[in-house]
Amino acid sequence: MLKRDGAYYLFVVIVTILTIMDGDLTRWEALTWFLLYVVYFIWLFRDAIDGKFVPKEEFEYVPTKKAVLYTGIGIVGIALSADIMVRSTVYVTNTLGLSESLFSLVIIAIATSVPDLFVSVEAARKGMGSLAVSNAVGSNIFDILVGIGLPFSFVAVTPIHGNIGLSAFYLLLSVFVFLIVIIFKKSLGKKEACVLAAVYVSYLFVVVLYSGLHPF
Repeated sequence: MLKRDGAYYLFVVIVTILTIMDGDLTRWEALTWFLLYVVYFIWLFRDAIDGKFVPKEEFEYVPTKKAVLYTGIGIVGIALSADIMVRSTVYVTNTLGLSESLFSLVIIAIATSVPDLFVSVEAARKGMGSLAVSNAVGSNIFDILVGIGLPFSFVAVTPIHGNIGLSAFYLLLSVFVFLIVIIFKKSLGKKEACVLAAVYVSYLFVVVLYSGLHPF
């Protein structure tokens, strides 16, 4: 299952890079991204119906009504925090004269990933490795294909600013490192986690350095 999701994530990353390399994201390109997620969702749903993938971990039972309530509260909370975060980003960047691209790549990216981080930490603590990894991969696929594809399908053309080549390089590098780990190692230990963390730290360093030399 992880190999399948990892391969699809690589496909999504390649499609994303090829789409935005010209510096623009058109309505039809964004709509194509969203449709790719619909295909992916149908694929997952059919596999679940066929019973091809059965999780090995045992989950703590939570009553259905309670689970639905918590999920609903979580969705509303995320929606409200997202609106506040966007408004705060505009205010901070305008007030301090910071680059919106740099601020989004570093601060916003980290902040929006905090829920995923908590899920992964809790899953790792309980020995649910596949859940942690699937959560990370699934979130990235959703963020790209739906998080960007759906809203921007209502806009004719959206210009893409920033160093696309730099981001594309590190995005591909992270995906390849991840695929190598799950295909050949078939496990994620401290060494592999440190390598992935090192890739991200180096990305932050290069982005900050580049923004100082070439403001976005």
